[in-house]
Amino acid sequence: MQACEHQKENLTLYIYGELDPVAGRKVENHLENCEGCRHEYQRLSTILDNLELLKEMDAIQKLSRVVTPDGETELQRGMDDDTRGMRQDADR
Repeated sequence: MQACEHQKENLTLYIYGELDPVAGRKVENHLENCEGCRHEYQRLSTILDNLELLKEMDAIQKLSRVVTPDGETELQRGMDDDTRGMRQDADR
């Protein structure tokens, strides 16, 4: 059960929403009649979903590095340290 060679690129473009409406309908019609391309479409869709999940997980991981255990962000903590130093200098 293989995808049609002439449809592989269109399937990828279809998944990414990069086809014009006419070409998209042609792919949809082809998918209704071709089991190999339906299988390939499902496989590519799963890969894309997994990539999106990995991107989201990466973003969450980056955010978790920025937030400290007490709920402050590293940026806020740095600003507070700078601000405290300025307040101390102003009191002198």
